[in-house]
Amino acid sequence: MFSGKVLLIIMGALALYVFGLFILMNRPHFIKKIIALEMLVGAVNLNVIAMGIHLSGDFTKIDPFAGIIIIFSTTIGGIIAAAAFALAYWTRLHFDTLDTNALSTLKR
Repeated sequence: MFSGKVLLIIMGALALYVFGLFILMNRPHFIKKIIALEMLVGAVNLNVIAMGIHLSGDFTKIDPFAGIIIIFSTTIGGIIAAAAFALAYWTRLHFDTLDTNALSTLKR
């Protein structure tokens, strides 16, 4: 099945994913939600690394396709995070709050 190191990576990614979901659901602050989404992306990247190691069969090598997916995912995740932080900055300037509960009650 999986070797011990790969299983450890998968379990760490699962813990990171669950913690990110917990923050995403229970914190009303906009910046904390963005950070939680980045944690979820990091957990998915860890799982891709673990699968690449498992497919190559050696812990010192990784499948090149998995590496390419991680590079693209990191790039796209950075772009999305930059756009989300820009949106948070704009929201703070115009509405003077970053609380998502307060933002959901705003009217036009």
